Amino acid sequence: MDLLPTICRLAGVTPPEDRTLDGRDAFPTLLGQQSETPHEALAYYNGTNLQAVREGDWKLHLPRTAADQPFWSKRPAPGKGFVTLAQPRLYHLGRDVGERHDVSGENPDIVARLQKRAELFRTDLGDVHVHGADQRAIDLVDPQER
Repeated sequence: MDLLPTICRLAGVTPPEDRTLDGRDAFPTLLGQQSETPHEALAYYNGTNLQAVREGDWKLHLPRTAADQPFWSKRPAPGKGFVTLAQPRLYHLGRDVGERHDVSGENPDIVARLQKRAELFRTDLGDVHVHGADQRAIDLVDPQER
């Protein structure tokens, strides 16, 4: 998502102003001038399904069903991650980059904060069966079954 603003900077042109761009100029990061992300939070989508939200070192996986998943990921496979998830799971990536230890029970305030962020992403970018205010048309009857 950061490619367009970065390439525009490198080309010396102004990014398009007729739409909202969710990407940021990553050139300072590529030059090693900055190591922090220019994003307050990141959304992880699988097809049209909002799977997780990340803020700093915190990543919250959101509940999901097999029906929420696009056709290419409805079945579990080794190393694939969660196909279904009954409850949210929270990970501190600074201490657990492999996402093996759910710390949601010890951090209900962070879970609540990231769930609010997820709602903002849904409102803006959509989710399965939720059309976001800034979501482009998909033009499929049911994009999850395609």
